[in-house]
Amino acid sequence: MSGPLQSAARGGVLALFLVALAGFMALLLWLGAQGFRSTEALDLWGRALLAAGGQTPLREVVTAYPPAPILVMAGAAGLAPMLGAAAPWFPVALLAATLVLAWHATLRDAGLGRGARLLAVLLLALNPLFLRALAGGVEPMLLAWGVWMLAYGMFNMRLKSRVNDIILVAAALVLLGASGPFGLVIVLAALPFLALIVLPDLLVQSVSGSYLVILFPLLFSGLGFLFVNWIFTGDPLHFLVAPQGWPPAAPAGLRQAGLALVGVVLMSPLSIWAVLRARRLAGLQSGAVAALGMPVAVIGLGWATGTLPGPALAASLGCGLAAASAAVVASFRRLQPVVMPALLFTLVAGAAIVFADRSAATLRWRAAAQGHKVAAPAPEMAALGRALRGKHDILFSAADAPAAVAERGSAAGIVGQHAEAFQLAAQTHRLTARVLVVRSAQSVRGADGLGRAFPRLFTAGAPGYRLIYDGPDWRVYQSDLEARP
Repeated sequence: MSGPLQSAARGGVLALFLVALAGFMALLLWLGAQGFRSTEALDLWGRALLAAGGQTPLREVVTAYPPAPILVMAGAAGLAPMLGAAAPWFPVALLAATLVLAWHATLRDAGLGRGARLLAVLLLALNPLFLRALAGGVEPMLLAWGVWMLAYGMFNMRLKSRVNDIILVAAALVLLGASGPFGLVIVLAALPFLALIVLPDLLVQSVSGSYLVILFPLLFSGLGFLFVNWIFTGDPLHFLVAPQGWPPAAPAGLRQAGLALVGVVLMSPLSIWAVLRARRLAGLQSGAVAALGMPVAVIGLGWATGTLPGPALAASLGCGLAAASAAVVASFRRLQPVVMPALLFTLVAGAAIVFADRSAATLRWRAAAQGHKVAAPAPEMAALGRALRGKHDILFSAADAPAAVAERGSAAGIVGQHAEAFQLAAQTHRLTARVLVVRSAQSVRGADGLGRAFPRLFTAGAPGYRLIYDGPDWRVYQSDLEARP
């Protein structure tokens, strides 16, 4: 390709990235303006604000599981002064936009023309299941990346047997394992299907050796994470004390799992076609069996372990499978005519699954997408965050209510339980902060750090303080001196 053509191609890719990023940001900001934020995303953003603001010790940040979402969001929190209200949405939109670029690159390598691949990317990016995952926050987007990498590598490992494909599968397993409990479920569900994508000759020579080549990066990163936990806490299993996202707030029932399973299958028309019709292409057929069987196994294992999210979020795994299968099938020129109808079918199927999903989070997302105001996912956290806006010198065990920090919009002015002033107050039983935040001992999670240090604070308050917020589980007291004009 000549210089001018290369420059034009690069300009086109950059334009695609910018359009995708702007579009995803606009959608996320629109949803946020209607009041939509997922509970998990709020909690993660609050923890990221606390970490970026120095309220959370480094030990707690680097030993927390899963590591990938909090590290991504902590980086965004550090940019919050520059990004403003867009800060919590930017990393999500960035992950989605770069994934669109990856889809475009694989379709270009497959030989699709410019117009066809742009249409294919548009159908994938506008799939309601993908947009539902986008609204779920960083973790669903990391899972989308991981599943696409895994599926694309599974197809190509058996077809082309390139080192790059082995690396892609290995990297996907690492990313999925670092993305959360459901990501670990995906890794476990994928293990049996790896046997289908390794060349038979290599598998016959050494099953363990073939698996070790693929799994070594995952094992190495896992042992590294255990080592970090041991170095910082003295216990390599410290992260198991409170893994983020486990147990899930509302595990999926059998009906929801069934809907998710139907969604994954409907998102896989090209894989199903390859399994049934590609008998002369053994590599394509084996890769399709592995790539299709893996997400089906994920749904079953996720339901059995209680890690399965809502039907639409679980079925969104099929978006990665659809993108990977489209690129692989399109690499066979005589099969290219079936790609676009298949992607159009997945768009319709995705819409059907989203409208069939009756989970609370998806109902809120649909209402917000239609321009209706929706209630906060955690009303008390929203009210508590509003009560703390504009205040400073706040004695608050904020790690027990990160969603309230997210609703407040900043961790500035909070004196957390790891701060010297907080520990001094607990030891001397003297309260000098301007604002006190305490949780009821009768709440489901019991008293927070301040409540344990001052057992009567929630019910009786403290001398010199007046009640300014009274919620079901949380109360806020403000110094009388601070309240005076």
